[in-house]
Amino acid sequence: MVAMECSLDEPTPLEIVPRHLIGVSGQGQNNIYLAEWQRMPELPTAEELLTSQTPPLPRDDGQPLSKQHYLERHYLLYRFEGTELLRRAISRYRTSGGRWPQDAFLYKQVRVQGLCFDNRGVGFRVAFSTDTKVDWEESDRLMPGSLVALSTPKDKFRNVCRVAVVAARPLLGGLIPDPAKGEDESTPPRIDIFWASPEDALLDPSAEMIMIEAQSGYYETVRHAMVGLQHAAEHEGRSKFDKYIVDGSNIDQDADYVNELTPELPHVGDSFDESQHEAFHRMTTKEMAIVQGPPGTGKTFTSVVTVESLIKAFGKYRETIPIIVSAQTNHALDQLLAECMRNGALVVRLGGRSQDEEINRQTIYNLRQSSKAARPRSNRQAKKSQNDVYHKFEEVLNMCFPGGLISAETFFAKGILSQEQYESLRNEEWETDLIDHWLADNIEQDQSFVYSPPTGQVEPRVAVFEGIRDMDPEAAMAREDRRKFADDERNRFLGKFIPVKIHLTGAMASRGSRWGSKAAQILRDQADLYQVKPEHRGMIYRYMRQKLIDKVTEGLPKLIREYQTTCDILKTTRDVNDVAVIRHERIQVVGCTMTGLTKHRRLLAALKPKVLMVEEAAETREANITSALFPTLDQLILVGDHQQLVPHVDVRELRSQPHNLDISLFERLVTSSRLPYCQLQVQRRMIPAIRQVVQTFYPNLRDHAIVTDPRHRPPVPGTNHNMWWFQHDWPDARSSPSFSFINMEEAKMVVGFAQYLAQNGIEPSQITVLTFYSAQVDLIVSLLRSNSWFKAHHPDHSWTDVVRTVDGVQGEQNAVVLLSVVRSCIIRPNAGFVANENRAVVALSRAMRGLYVFGNDRNLLESSDESRKTWAKVCNVFRDARGRTLPLQCKNHGARTEIREPEDWARISGGGCQQVCEQTCSNGHLCDLPCHPVAQSQLRCQQACEKVLPCGHDCGSCCGDACRCPHRCGESRLSRTATDAPPQGLRTRSARGGRASSVRRTIASRNSAYSRPPTAVPPVSSFPPPTLCRTTLSSSPNQLNMAGRTAGEEQAVSYQGTLVIRETLRQTSTTLRGRVVEGVSHHEHASIAEEEEDLIDLRDEVLVTLSLGRQKAEAAAAAATELLINFDE
Repeated sequence: MVAMECSLDEPTPLEIVPRHLIGVSGQGQNNIYLAEWQRMPELPTAEELLTSQTPPLPRDDGQPLSKQHYLERHYLLYRFEGTELLRRAISRYRTSGGRWPQDAFLYKQVRVQGLCFDNRGVGFRVAFSTDTKVDWEESDRLMPGSLVALSTPKDKFRNVCRVAVVAARPLLGGLIPDPAKGEDESTPPRIDIFWASPEDALLDPSAEMIMIEAQSGYYETVRHAMVGLQHAAEHEGRSKFDKYIVDGSNIDQDADYVNELTPELPHVGDSFDESQHEAFHRMTTKEMAIVQGPPGTGKTFTSVVTVESLIKAFGKYRETIPIIVSAQTNHALDQLLAECMRNGALVVRLGGRSQDEEINRQTIYNLRQSSKAARPRSNRQAKKSQNDVYHKFEEVLNMCFPGGLISAETFFAKGILSQEQYESLRNEEWETDLIDHWLADNIEQDQSFVYSPPTGQVEPRVAVFEGIRDMDPEAAMAREDRRKFADDERNRFLGKFIPVKIHLTGAMASRGSRWGSKAAQILRDQADLYQVKPEHRGMIYRYMRQKLIDKVTEGLPKLIREYQTTCDILKTTRDVNDVAVIRHERIQVVGCTMTGLTKHRRLLAALKPKVLMVEEAAETREANITSALFPTLDQLILVGDHQQLVPHVDVRELRSQPHNLDISLFERLVTSSRLPYCQLQVQRRMIPAIRQVVQTFYPNLRDHAIVTDPRHRPPVPGTNHNMWWFQHDWPDARSSPSFSFINMEEAKMVVGFAQYLAQNGIEPSQITVLTFYSAQVDLIVSLLRSNSWFKAHHPDHSWTDVVRTVDGVQGEQNAVVLLSVVRSCIIRPNAGFVANENRAVVALSRAMRGLYVFGNDRNLLESSDESRKTWAKVCNVFRDARGRTLPLQCKNHGARTEIREPEDWARISGGGCQQVCEQTCSNGHLCDLPCHPVAQSQLRCQQACEKVLPCGHDCGSCCGDACRCPHRCGESRLSRTATDAPPQGLRTRSARGGRASSVRRTIASRNSAYSRPPTAVPPVSSFPPPTLCRTTLSSSPNQLNMAGRTAGEEQAVSYQGTLVIRETLRQTSTTLRGRVVEGVSHHEHASIAEEEEDLIDLRDEVLVTLSLGRQKAEAAAAAATELLINFDE
């Protein structure tokens, strides 16, 4: 065992944690020795948001910065990023005279409804209204952590501005009425907020406010990093990483632990290629280790092996030292932690809930609940203090807002009534309350707030800035799957709630603008309140109530601060206890997102880690890392790829010189400082043809043997090209009101190809449709959901998982990728941000087996120098794999078909050509169906069965059905072999005699000698609508059961079924209509009844034939039923 160096004066967790509470309760903000930026509060002030002038940004004169200036510069840039968009929205709203702001959301009728209490602090519940209906389950509005500003309807942010941050946004019982609690559409939406300053706290529920929220930007992404930068400037001196980050050194140095330990390559790393070995050596020895992982090169696997090696090396210490692992997104973090757990690592995850249930079991909350070390430190005094403060709140709120009227004693105790006035109300003989008796009939229910539900359409999902990824990984979970995690603890207060509501009040005959002044004058002049005219008493009561609320509100900031102090003590206790739990459970890996890295820095710093590994480091802002460089760190490992997605920046001017907030620390150290780094070079994702495209961006990229093996990367069925660029000049268009772009014809072409691939055996889950614009995502998803073939075959598939924006898929891969470029400007070429090379790299590198691009290449090449530089080399690789048609190749006949426009998909079958199949069934019958991609053995042959039954009669069934005598002789059946049996899941049935049987035989006896290729099967929509009559049979769910059926069987039934319906309806309709016209005699009724019964059976057979999809089956059955109606008539 190696003993860790430990100084007697080394701070303990109980000493470390409180230092990191700076900014929460205002610690350090009154320290005159700190720089002005270090004393700025955690949340912005009203002055910052009300200024009409753009705040000055820190200068960058190119001279070397001291560490203090470096930290200050990043702090001011972050503060500008977090506040500027809201400041601009307020300024535009103010200067426009209160017109609806285009770049912000405006909420009206904002009123306080109560106070919430938990260990985070005191929240205020506010109700509000919107001018349009909002789908709160899908909307990104008012996410926890969002910054809002409030003013009065009269002031409109000219002078009044109260700043707050959203604390919780519960859906049911909050934004959405909860019927279980008696709520309905008349119940306004509600959220909980924390006031930025306790002095801004508003208590009066009759006071109406307006609230504004910027449409873009998210304060939570910068908030905790700013606090970390302040803390680093105040408490942390020079760091061993300053020489790289601040001074620009490019000299490699070994990590301190290398002098004590030698990490070894685990057996799981035996499959490493040469570049991975080099990366592993750098990640286990160098103080600042940087590894670039191009697409598909296995950077996550390399990181997991490195973590395993470090765990084993650090295991030589007497005390477990956890490795901190962080990533920009929840998906990347969970992927990395899951791999570490599979290798046997003990893991804990900080932050919000994960989509991975296995990772969810490893949260710090669950670990705290199960650990035997979870013995809370003595926090009884803090809990008692917190309860004492809560009871003070409860006392003053119940005094101001009783169930009835406020008592005269309360008004007297608060100095609103004089002794003489109070005595004038007293009479020992009265049994009622003094105020009740004095007001007499001038009492009414309070109507100061009558909520007006909005009217109009549901708000569409708006994407103001295209290509934007989730604003904050911590909040991404709630946005992606709100219904599942709507009641997550992050989205509601878990403590106590005290309502604030006025029940009864004084009646007023009329309320002028100066009623308050009039009431004050009367109250000053009258010592005997019974001398006040009855019609004025309601007004006097309202005035006294307002004075009481104002007095209580004055003392509210002190109470809020007292409560927050107890919360800070409890946070300290919790974090110290969590350190003890993590150490007791010998946790080896602590994972969190980059937001969580700064948000949980109290706990992380107290763990005294030696190694911080950042995945997706090139997507992470520089200050998010530098604000979390704890003094105990020996090594910083940055893993990412600066040629893919870069950090997202909301404010446009911060993306350019000299600020460059979109340049990560990873990219700056690699490109500017030229710090040595390693690039992984062997890709294991894409076939060589697609790798050639990606290689235009990564010249050193090579193939692993696995991608050249057809067993692992089989060709895409139905086409002889695994890579193709479909060229077109269909114009794009703006999507209102999102300001995004769509291309309708391109979207139709993509959906048609997706259906064709699915018909040829590619599962929808193996297809990813990428596009650069969110409006195009919505359009393609809508087309997929309305596609009749997909509705029949994959009715429950989640198309939002298939269609994604390019900015949301880094780190992911799929078998086939269809890329919709969208932009196509004929008159004046404009590629928009499709010209960006980083996005192009991500878009072109997700496919494993097939990559198909749909777009106007001329628009990309002629748009701008940046666009030409990005796409010219790509188009050059596609030079032999592009055209204005999409080539398909039938795998059965080898025939080629060219698709030029979306309408062409309707003229071919799923097999890819227009020829007749002509394969044979097990009994030798030729198949006369259009070319189909499924095996003949999976089809149900419709030819007439040629077998002779034991009764001596010919079989009356089709070849693919169970044999049955048409004369029903003993209902005998022939046993069938496995090869003769119909596909599993089909309901076999007999054929009756009569006209329906004749129709069957006519259909089954058709030969394949067509004079011309069969025409395309008419869509289901061409069938008559469902009609009810006395002979209609309800389709049984069992008839539509698809359990146990393969995808090939579903497709096979589809092809044969549609033709059966065509011929059946045509011939049966002609026959029956002729018989009805001729008329029938009485003795023929029995025969007609049998004919009707046969037709009903035939209708059921159609249902069975089309059992692959309920909608098609029902449409077919409805068409057959209409024939029965004609027969009845």
